[in-house]
Amino acid sequence: LGLRIHELRDGGAQGTKLPDFMTDHEVVVMVKELNRQRQAAKKEAARARQLETHDYVTIRSRMAALRAALTAEVTTRTGKFSSKMLRINQSVQQMTALQGQVEDYARGGDPDYAFIADHIDSYAPDWYDRLYTDLLEEELAKSKVIALSAQQQMLAKRLLDLKLMGTANNKAKTVFIEVQKQAKLAERATKAQVLSDARKAADEAWIRIKELVDPYEKAMRDAKIIAILSHSQDKDKVTASYHALVDVKSQVKAEVDKIKAQRIKM
Repeated sequence: LGLRIHELRDGGAQGTKLPDFMTDHEVVVMVKELNRQRQAAKKEAARARQLETHDYVTIRSRMAALRAALTAEVTTRTGKFSSKMLRINQSVQQMTALQGQVEDYARGGDPDYAFIADHIDSYAPDWYDRLYTDLLEEELAKSKVIALSAQQQMLAKRLLDLKLMGTANNKAKTVFIEVQKQAKLAERATKAQVLSDARKAADEAWIRIKELVDPYEKAMRDAKIIAILSHSQDKDKVTASYHALVDVKSQVKAEVDKIKAQRIKM
């Protein structure tokens, strides 16, 4: 949105507030989508608040009551004469085992309960309205250079998506297979036209592979992107996919160079 506003300002549009740019169709579409996302976030926040103030409270209360009841029951059974002196009341052993299981559950043995037990608070729905307003004002006040930089960072982070990288890898492999075929044609070429067509195809293949791989190489040289990647659980997969992509680019380059070096067979 900020980038589009800067484009409009470059074209002569004046204004410091969002309504000043709402005559532009692209701005209207962007604002509509931002509002849709904001309302969805507020809806989820309201649901989270309902859980925090009702369901979570009830679950924590029931667990506290269960632990207290078990502790009291084990103490009572352990203190009975038959258990303490004659050791013929074996039910205390089963109750103690049950108590241990419950305590393990309550102290982190179950991730869902651990989340509920440790949960402190989440954002209230109206927090998203304040966030939207603050970010919008910040974007409107940005210089063009900073806005473009933020946009580039966003694009780079999007490119480091495993699904998108998988698609890029598949496309890169297709380019490599095609340029391999052209290399074989060039190697056997006995006519100038055949070699010329192969070289033209090689040039096109190199352009295509650079379009696929160069954005990833640029992203992987960006310190901010690397910092984000270092905290991702998919770090190893992303890195492996990236190296595979770069390897295919190198293979394409080798085939292109081979085609360029070929001469007509006499």
